[in-house]
Amino acid sequence: MVYNNSFLETIRTYSSYLSDNIIDNLEKGKNMTTVELNSLADSNIYCPKCGSLVLEREQPFSSEGLCDHVLFVAHDIGMEYVKDKSIEENYDEDKYEHLTDYLSNLDITTGLFIQIYTPAPNFFGEYIGFDFK
Repeated sequence: MVYNNSFLETIRTYSSYLSDNIIDNLEKGKNMTTVELNSLADSNIYCPKCGSLVLEREQPFSSEGLCDHVLFVAHDIGMEYVKDKSIEENYDEDKYEHLTDYLSNLDITTGLFIQIYTPAPNFFGEYIGFDFK
């Protein structure tokens, strides 16, 4: 498989961090590993496990063709895609101040929760969850 530069940059940005922290979380039985990657606000996003494209910046989001590792794709306005409908059904806006509070506490120890924020003045957030079991 040939990888483009954006994918390689994505992997370099979080590969060493992920391996250490996911292993640590698995050993301690913690929730998803959370990573904030603001430097990727303009980059395509790829699955760190298999390398498949998740978000293509020049195109509207489509859940068609997502790999099995993608658990959810969301943003500040709501959820675009959820693999397991119970994730969306169990979200109670009155219980959580922000969507990220809920998503970061999902009981998925083999998961990765990536938060990407557009720089000022927007600060729009995109959220992608992966499960690597």
